[in-house]
Amino acid sequence: MCVFINFSPAAIQDPVANLNGTVQAIEEAGLPRERVVFEVVEADRFADAALLDAVLAGYKSAGFRVALDDLGAGWSTLNLVHRLRPDFIKLDRDLIRGVHNDPVKALIAKKLLEIGRGMGIGTIVEGIEQPEELAWVCDHDADFVQGFLLGKPSHAPVLS
Repeated sequence: MCVFINFSPAAIQDPVANLNGTVQAIEEAGLPRERVVFEVVEADRFADAALLDAVLAGYKSAGFRVALDDLGAGWSTLNLVHRLRPDFIKLDRDLIRGVHNDPVKALIAKKLLEIGRGMGIGTIVEGIEQPEELAWVCDHDADFVQGFLLGKPSHAPVLS
């Protein structure tokens, strides 16, 4: 099981100080670094590409993993996939909503899943709300899924 931590690149002004504080907090929590995934939100709206590269390279070199959120929601996020080489990509819920009934959405989602597989990047599909959506993404080899069909968010972790 991994712990995903959302962060906005715009909130980071000093990559070294941020990384040091993050490492300290994660070590205090007793989490293994390889199970912590930093999920970049709104990366396509972040203007300082060099700073984003430095932050994510720092996390990866410290043993953490990286995910790009909302792939398929913005124009420039796809450029980040080849530049940042994340460990995971998350397909946006708007792209997945009704994917089983929309040939254009289906083609785009299928190609994004193929890109992930081809690059050795784990794929996570967000927003699964209908059994038909779940069947579609399973048929197209998504690695992980999330959505209200599978479970609602809770304040405390659900232990099985």
